[in-house]
Amino acid sequence: MTAGAEEAEDPEETAHGDIHANRDVFFARGNINFYLQGAGPTLATAAYLSVVHEFAPPDLLDRQTELDELAEFCASPSPGGYLWWRADAWAGKTALLAWFVLHPPDGVRVVSFFVTAQYPGQDTWETFTEVVIEQLAGLLGKPVPSSKNAALRVLHLRSLLDEAADACRAQGWPLVLVVDGLDEDREAAAQHSIAALLPSKPPSGLRIVVSSRPHPPIPSDVPARHPLRDQGIVRELSKYPGAQQVQYEAEGEIDRLLRGTGIGRDVVGFMVAAGGGLTSLDLAKLTKRTEPEIKEFFRAVSGRTFSCVPSLGRSEPEEAPDVYLFGFGHIELQRAAASRLGTDEVARYRDEIHAMARRYQNDHWPADTPGYLLHGYFNMLKSTNDIPRIVTCALDLVRHARMAELIGSDSPARSEIESALDAVHAQPGPDLRSMALLTVHQDLLWHRSRPIPVSLPAAWAVAGFPVRADHMVNSIVDGSERVRALCELVAALARHDRHDLASEGVQRLLIRVAVALRGDRSLERRMSDVAGILTRAGFGTEAEIIARMLPTDHFSLRALGAIFRQYALTGQDDRARSLADEIANRVTTLSASSAPDP
Repeated sequence: MTAGAEEAEDPEETAHGDIHANRDVFFARGNINFYLQGAGPTLATAAYLSVVHEFAPPDLLDRQTELDELAEFCASPSPGGYLWWRADAWAGKTALLAWFVLHPPDGVRVVSFFVTAQYPGQDTWETFTEVVIEQLAGLLGKPVPSSKNAALRVLHLRSLLDEAADACRAQGWPLVLVVDGLDEDREAAAQHSIAALLPSKPPSGLRIVVSSRPHPPIPSDVPARHPLRDQGIVRELSKYPGAQQVQYEAEGEIDRLLRGTGIGRDVVGFMVAAGGGLTSLDLAKLTKRTEPEIKEFFRAVSGRTFSCVPSLGRSEPEEAPDVYLFGFGHIELQRAAASRLGTDEVARYRDEIHAMARRYQNDHWPADTPGYLLHGYFNMLKSTNDIPRIVTCALDLVRHARMAELIGSDSPARSEIESALDAVHAQPGPDLRSMALLTVHQDLLWHRSRPIPVSLPAAWAVAGFPVRADHMVNSIVDGSERVRALCELVAALARHDRHDLASEGVQRLLIRVAVALRGDRSLERRMSDVAGILTRAGFGTEAEIIARMLPTDHFSLRALGAIFRQYALTGQDDRARSLADEIANRVTTLSASSAPDP
């Protein structure tokens, strides 16, 4: 049986004064509530969902019982809770949860993280917090909080979980956090586990679904009374039909490739040594072959042995090169390949990766630097506890500048410095020189940021980089400036026929305005101007919503007047007449209420 989800039909459009039903956000003046019924993923989650797609099978067979249990768990009236799917390798845990994330029950909002060593850095608590914080902030229409302090980021995570659960509960929806592969957490043994970051007392409305193998045991930093220590939440997952055959076929192909001495053995060897996914360019540089040869090799082997997913190391999904992983990101295949290669052979391939890194470092990290050296190499060094190379990478200003150029942010560089400091601190003897240099470099990165002009995100969007533009908007600290920048971004996207992203930006703008107006009445003047800009960009309905929710009648009428002018200028006569009548009626009502008693 194939499990799927039907698309909800769009309701019919409502009368004037309400938001049109083909829009996704509604605000009522005086009662600022929002809903994202039927809304698609935010920019923050779209790239991550493309990864989840690679973990999901084309069809999920014979799992309807488990999907029904997940749906029942989500709909439970209990305050909050945990559900833990547990099974040995190759049972289909990841396939089940990936399918659930991509096909959630109606009305359920899902935030997810899939722990896997094959994606650079996707098996650490630092990346878990960053990815989940981005998704929660996008759900709430808030900027992504920025902090160089790891403890503060954990507090941001907890705060956003509480806030998102409250917002969803107010609309009658469950919020579900899915964390797949707790057993793959690379730093669990070092008292920095992802499991320990999951709340001991989930806020009302939040459901948490996790999966893992039976071993290793629960990390020791998980509190004694944490729900993960309650065996009552565990559900044993039966073996996925046909999984044994898939395992035999995939491992058999690994054996066949390693028996040879050509491109197949080198590809497997470098992928094992790298500890994560590699692009065709990465592999071409390492194997000293051409990219077409690498791509032809992957076309000739089974999709069960290798899979191809978009890279997470670029600011734009459309410019991201594909990354090759062991099938469906399956860590067991990587382990099997490592075992068959042997320790000495893996070390030989790893030495060649170090040699390539030295060559590009000596060339000052040119524009054609393989992506792995900028995004995955550091995590391989962490996994092998190579302290000298960890410190060298974390202090490389030129490398960090190249990383920022690609991703549009210093966040990965700051994360590397924090990890390097942790690694140095964990050594038996103090390395004061490395600590001092890393701390100075950390402060330089933190303070070199300059205020972002409100027009700059829109300029990047026009240039064809909407995701980078979105990152910039979220980096603007001042609330009113962020609203201005987001408004200009929306208008720029609309003018250049990117209404898919513009519509999403308007959703975020409406939420941002509603939040800002609760605590910053000075934004009213700005919002009355924003209404006219939105109308010119083709979002008149949303502009009317903003105008009507402004608390002060003066600014509300001023905004409606700006919208009326745009309607009149663009030949929208019916809407212009309707809005003119509304303005006249409100003016009459205000005049009557302010007149002195006879």
